[in-house]
Amino acid sequence: MIIDAENAKQKQAHDQIVKFVDIILKLNKKLQTTKLETQQQQIQRTISHSENKIDELVYQLYGLTKEEIKIIEQTT
Repeated sequence: MIIDAENAKQKQAHDQIVKFVDIILKLNKKLQTTKLETQQQQIQRTISHSENKIDELVYQLYGLTKEEIKIIEQTT
């Protein structure tokens, strides 16, 4: 899918996806250097949350129904 920069909704979703990807990249670097298990778990939870938000935005961009989302999530 090509994002239509003129479409405000698509542009906003794109920008949010980019933001979450940046967060994930930074957290993965931090995860590599963090020694405490509790901090590692917190970082991993934040990474998982960001990944879920990206999934939601992609589903929204493609206009997927709840049934289609369920099928996708069952296969991954």
